[in-house]
Order: sequence, then C-alpha cells, then structure tokens
Amino acid sequence: MSKKLLSYPEAADRCGLSRTHISRMVAAGTFPVPVETAPRRVAFVEAEVEAWIEARIAERDTPEAQEARKAKSAHFREKINARWSKTRVAESAEG
Repeated sequence: MSKKLLSYPEAADRCGLSRTHISRMVAAGTFPVPVETAPRRVAFVEAEVEAWIEARIAERDTPEAQEARKAKSAHFREKINARWSKTRVAESAEG
C-alpha cells in the first residue's frame, strides 16, 4: 500500500487551519506528527490527516457535542436579546 505525504500547506488546506495552528496542535499532541523528509523539511502522512479529519467529524456528531452547541446557541441568543433590549430602552429614553 502506498503512502502519500502532504506538505504543511497541503495539510493546512485539507484541514482549513493555518500552519501556525497545526504546529501548536502537533506540539500539544492533538494532530498527527509529521515525518522528516529532509533536513529542515517535514510532511504529514495523508492517511493520518484524513483520519484526524474523520475523527473531528465523528466527534461533532456525538450527542454531547450537539447538546453543547444547543446550549452555546441559547446563551448567544440571550446575550444578543439583552443587548437589543438595552439599546431599545436607551433609544426610548432619548426619544
């Protein structure tokens, strides 16, 4: 089975992340570790990057993640409504 290697820009493009963010994730152990292809040159194993992407999708689809998104959305709506209410009260006081 042949393995394809991805450069940093290719890996970043696949994931939608910056090179800097990928470097931080590699250092934190939350992204696949690249392989050294030459002095001062590294690349990522395509299958490992694809597996990382699939894991993020699977993580997103868990019931816990869905509940967290709902809670975050509700909190955001409450903040927006509170700001809107304050603005409306201030406008009515001025007018």
